[in-house]
Amino acid sequence: MIVEMLFSGIKDMSKLYREERRESGGENSIGVEKTTPLWQYFGKEYCEQIMLAMKESIVEIKKLSYQRSSGRIANEIFTLLSTGRLYTISCTIDTYEYITARMIVKIESSERTDYADEEMIAVSRINTPSVVALGTRDRFDQDIDSSKEAPENNSEIIEALMADINVSVIDPKQMIIYDTVLEKVKIELKNAFRPDWESCVWIRDEQSEQLCSELYPSIFYTENKIRAFVNEVLIRNIGSKWLESPGLEKYAESCKERAKDFRGSVPAFSDVDDALISATLEMLFEIVKEGKIYESEYKLQRQEYDQLIELAKKGKGDIVAYIQKRRTVKVDLWKDIFENYFETTTPCANGIATEPGISEYQDSQQLITDFIKNRNHVAHNKPLTYQAYRRMGKSISDMDHLVTNANWMFERSIPSEELNQTMWSAYQDIIRTEKQSKDWEKNYLRIRIEGETGVEILWHDDIFELFSDEANNLYTAIHDLYYFDEQYGVSEENTLEDNTEWQTVFNVSCKACEDYYIEVQVSLNIEDSMDEDSYIHFRYVLHKAGEDVYSDADNSCTPAICYHNGSGGEDFDNGGIELFSKSETDRSGRDKFLNELETAIKNLNPYVPQIKSLEYESVKKGTAPPVADFPCWECGKYGVSLREDFYKFGHCCYCGNDNEVENCDRCGSYFNGDGGKNHLCNNCIIEIKN
Repeated sequence: MIVEMLFSGIKDMSKLYREERRESGGENSIGVEKTTPLWQYFGKEYCEQIMLAMKESIVEIKKLSYQRSSGRIANEIFTLLSTGRLYTISCTIDTYEYITARMIVKIESSERTDYADEEMIAVSRINTPSVVALGTRDRFDQDIDSSKEAPENNSEIIEALMADINVSVIDPKQMIIYDTVLEKVKIELKNAFRPDWESCVWIRDEQSEQLCSELYPSIFYTENKIRAFVNEVLIRNIGSKWLESPGLEKYAESCKERAKDFRGSVPAFSDVDDALISATLEMLFEIVKEGKIYESEYKLQRQEYDQLIELAKKGKGDIVAYIQKRRTVKVDLWKDIFENYFETTTPCANGIATEPGISEYQDSQQLITDFIKNRNHVAHNKPLTYQAYRRMGKSISDMDHLVTNANWMFERSIPSEELNQTMWSAYQDIIRTEKQSKDWEKNYLRIRIEGETGVEILWHDDIFELFSDEANNLYTAIHDLYYFDEQYGVSEENTLEDNTEWQTVFNVSCKACEDYYIEVQVSLNIEDSMDEDSYIHFRYVLHKAGEDVYSDADNSCTPAICYHNGSGGEDFDNGGIELFSKSETDRSGRDKFLNELETAIKNLNPYVPQIKSLEYESVKKGTAPPVADFPCWECGKYGVSLREDFYKFGHCCYCGNDNEVENCDRCGSYFNGDGGKNHLCNNCIIEIKN
């Protein structure tokens, strides 16, 4: 796996070269001793300083070695060793008249070998990606013998120096085995070098390319599904020539121009409707969200007619715009058509929706916007991190579900005659059973209300399923929020029982102290009669060193979620059914409880709030600080305890993990396992060597 970045325009040349003056003998015309400039090279020290700082910030790096300037002058090679991989970093520096400079940083990762000299083997495979400027050899080394003959073919030497014999092959059919250390290395190097240079350009990133190649098939599939759905909806509602409707002129013209290339490139599909094949994804959703179709006829009032005559006399070219602004909107594509499908989604399994349900997406417009951004990011092969890869994957999946559900709602809203007959036949088969026949007789009024008003009235099992989904949503929100937080642990979700007792849905624990944890509980109260209310209550129980603290132990408190079952009756005056109340779900208490729960979780750890006060006390009294000045190897936070009276020595007060902490025999400072050796910290080792 190879990553390359280019830094251009050094801000301070003294970081790479420093000028010295050397006497050359003789005097000039005014009697001053003659001197010549001599540039001393400091590029190695500059790169080495960056590498040492990077090693300290990445706990997975076990060893850093400088391998020498290889292949050419000012090509500094370093190797990093982690548990399973070897990283070779080359910093190739080119300066021009000692005024400006550039540097190419190349990172190559490979599997660890079994050879003792694995570092030298890796270095031998690294070639120089740039060439020393001609005529500058004496500036680097005054001792180079200039009497030697020049090579016969300079181009061959340049080609050899520019060669890169390492090839990284990615098989998209395999599961991603992502190298998180490589990502940390490249980000840390970029952040460390960037302040010293005018610009940084990402040249090559095979790791990012791997992530993009994994995402694009899903984007391609979802994008085609979107195009098919939009086209089908518009054809059903407007007609097959919908793009020729008044108001869509600019889209029609753009698609017409793009269609020429499509038909010329693929003549076998020249007779296929290409209304949306030729549209970009941005144009497609602009049509969906902003498109308006106007009445084909427009009647002018006398005053408007006179204004048009005046515009024509003055030779104004905005007559068409004047008329267009006064047209009457016939169809607003979003409000009148698409909003009904995108905003009223239905959960589905395996792409097939079964029953109406609560919308999973609170803002479909934002979801669409995010999908377009992610699609363009991946299609243009912009750099990706693993976190961005996962976030984009979730966005693509959500968009796919949104379109699948919208398509199901669309097909269900206007079923064909054949589908109606199929559904009616299936329904007749069901109601022929004895149980369904009794339900039909018993609940005739409820079925009529649902059939004539469209208001769904839920039974007990349906309300319990609704509340189970709400409890699951609460668990998912907390689980996702703290999934990557090493300070807390979220247990598995418990299955909800259909009873009125308080039930524990899940626990949130503090990893630094086992006797500190939170139980999240729910209580159900279900009434499935018409015009009745059902409730689900949320509370948490804080277990703190043997003490239990309840957030709200009263079952009669304001519920987190209330579901109201609709009702109706016979309208004997007008005939048919009269709707008395709609079925509604009130979630106003859920967000308030979620905020309270997040606050309780943040306050669960008793040690972290003490750090600042103890640090102030240690400075004031001259005692040992509470935590070390290096991060925990597990969570990366600065919470490694140095005092038993605060927390277990060497353990992190955030995640509870044990760190290898040693005390320097020379200066008395503390360091981790990689910060020194033989009971001496790295600073003392360097001072002793110097």
